[in-house]
Amino acid sequence: MVRDDVSFSLTRLERAYSAVVFCHWFGVILPGAVMVLYAQARGLSLAEIGLYGAVQSATAALFELPTGNLADRAGRKRAALGGAALLALSTGALLVSASLPGFVLYAVLGGLARALSSGALDAWFVDRVRALAPDADLQPRLARLNTTELLALGLGPLAGAALPVLWRGLKLGGDPMSVVIAASLLVNLLTLALIWTRIHDPERPQTAHPQTDHPQTNVVPALRAGLSSLPTALKEAAHSVRRDSLLPRLLLLEALGGVVVAACQTFWQPFFADQLGLGRTNTLVFGGVLGGCFLAGMVGNLVAARTLAGLGGRLDWLGRLSQGAQALALLLLAWSGSVWAAAGLLWLLYLVRTVPMSSLTALYNERIPSERRSLMLSVLSVAFFIGVTLGNLGLGVLAEQTSVRVAWTVTAGVLLLSVGLFKKLDRTEVQAEQSATVQKP
Repeated sequence: MVRDDVSFSLTRLERAYSAVVFCHWFGVILPGAVMVLYAQARGLSLAEIGLYGAVQSATAALFELPTGNLADRAGRKRAALGGAALLALSTGALLVSASLPGFVLYAVLGGLARALSSGALDAWFVDRVRALAPDADLQPRLARLNTTELLALGLGPLAGAALPVLWRGLKLGGDPMSVVIAASLLVNLLTLALIWTRIHDPERPQTAHPQTDHPQTNVVPALRAGLSSLPTALKEAAHSVRRDSLLPRLLLLEALGGVVVAACQTFWQPFFADQLGLGRTNTLVFGGVLGGCFLAGMVGNLVAARTLAGLGGRLDWLGRLSQGAQALALLLLAWSGSVWAAAGLLWLLYLVRTVPMSSLTALYNERIPSERRSLMLSVLSVAFFIGVTLGNLGLGVLAEQTSVRVAWTVTAGVLLLSVGLFKKLDRTEVQAEQSATVQKP
C-alpha cells in the first residue's frame, strides 16, 4: 500500500511538472520558425542578430548564479514565477520592437527570465522525487521530461509557422509574423498561471547552515538574503567543482553544446532561405524543418536508455559516438545543396545530440549537493550560455565575413576535437570512485 501511494504521488508530481514544462517551451519556441526572418524584416543584419542573441545568453549567464542561490534561499516556486513573468514581458517587448535597441531589450528581459527559471523547477522536481522515493532512478524521469520538452519544441514551430498562413488566408491584415509573437505572449501568460496553480512547494528551501541561513518568506528580504549569501555560495560551488574529477568536464561539454545550439538555431533560417533558395515567405516549410528538429530530439530521448544499455552502460562510448555523429552531420549540412537533404541532416544532428543528454544530466545531479542544487544547476546553465554567447558572437562575425557554410565547418571541427572529453565518463567507474571516496577516513 505504501509503495502504491508513493508511486501515485510520483506520477502526480511528474504530470504537474510535465504540464508546466510543455506549456513553457511551447510558448518559447512558438516564434522559432520565423524569429530570424522576423528580425531581418525589421532591418537587422546577421551580425546584429548574433549580437542580440549573445546579449540574451550573456545576461542569462551573468544572472544564473545569483538567481540560483536566490531560488535555494527564497523558494524555487517564487523564482519560477518571476522567470515566467519576465518571459511574458520580454515577449511583449519583442512584439513592439522595430530596431536593434528593442531587440536588445527583449534579449535582456529574456535572459533574466531564463536565469530565474532555468534551475529552479528542475531542482524542485529532483528534490521532490528524492523526498518521496530516495532510491528512485532519476534517468527515466528526466528522459520523460526531456521528451515532453522536445515534444513542445517540436509542435511549437509547426503552430507558429501555420499561424501566418492562416492569418493571410483570413485576410485580416497586419503583419502575420507579429501574430506569432502575440500568440507566444498568450502562452507565456498561461505558463505563469500553471506555475501558480500546479507547482506546490510546501517545504522550506534546504540550506547548508540551518542555524544561520533562515529561508525568507517576503520577496525583498529574500532578495537581500540571496544576494548577501552569494559570495559564500559561489565559494562552495567552486569548491564542489574543483574537488570533483568529472564536474569540470561535464561543464565544458555543456558549453560546447551551447556553441552547437548557437550554430544551428541562429543560422539555419538564413541558410535555407538564401543558400538553398527557399525564400522567406514559405513559413510552413520553416516550421516543418524546426519542428522536425525537436521531434527528432524527442526520438533521441526515447531511445536513450536502450542505446546506453546496448553499449553495456558505457556513457563514455555513447558520448563519443554522439559527438562524432554531430560533427559529421553538421559538416555534411554545411555543404548540402538540397532543402530536404539539409533538413534531414539537421534532424539527424538533433537526434544524436539528445541521446546522451538525460544520462549526463543524471550524472551531474548525482555529483552535486542537494542543498545547493539550484545553484549548481545554474552553474551548468552558465556553462551552456557561455557557449551560446561565444557561438553567437564568433560564428555571427565569421558567417557575416565568409558564409554560414564556413561557420558550420569550423563548429564541426571543434566537435571532433571534443570527443576526448568523454574519456572515463562511465557511470560504473564513477560510482566506484564515489564509493572509494566515501570509505576514506
